[in-house]
Amino acid sequence: VEHELVTLRLGSEFTGYSRLTATHLLTNIFKALKLTDKIIDWSNVETVLMFDKDDKKKRKEVDYEDTDEVIEWRTLLKRYNELLRSSLIDIPEQEKYLARFEKNGKPRIENLKNIHVRRSFSRSSWDCNGRFYGGFWIRINKEQRDKIHIDGEPTVSFDFSSLHPNLLYAVEKTQPKS
Repeated sequence: VEHELVTLRLGSEFTGYSRLTATHLLTNIFKALKLTDKIIDWSNVETVLMFDKDDKKKRKEVDYEDTDEVIEWRTLLKRYNELLRSSLIDIPEQEKYLARFEKNGKPRIENLKNIHVRRSFSRSSWDCNGRFYGGFWIRINKEQRDKIHIDGEPTVSFDFSSLHPNLLYAVEKTQPKS
């Protein structure tokens, strides 16, 4: 901040998250040094996260004991992230950043270089959530997702309406009533 390489936006009482953002000066230094996001070492970043709420109902990360299952999840995520990192995943006609609006109308900028995936659990329980987060494709709409290429090849996106109820019917070997 002092050297005008980054800007600092302190988190609010609601989000609690503060943000550091590179200024054009720092971005130009990185460009001059030919630095890219590929130099970031993600190998020691935790990929299995557990959250709960504190006394003020704010979401906070909590410690947990590794189990065989957690170690297996972490190993699979590490291999998956290595595969993602070795692939070129992008939207060819799109710049590095994609502007979009969240459901609440707030603007959001997605970094198309954000491909690191992690798994997040809630309420200090392995039974609550376990959703995957991180990759830019998780947060963009269907129209944008349909434009994604992997290693120069277009991808196909299937949209299964009512997937979970239909899976339950399939498990029970029955059909929904019309």
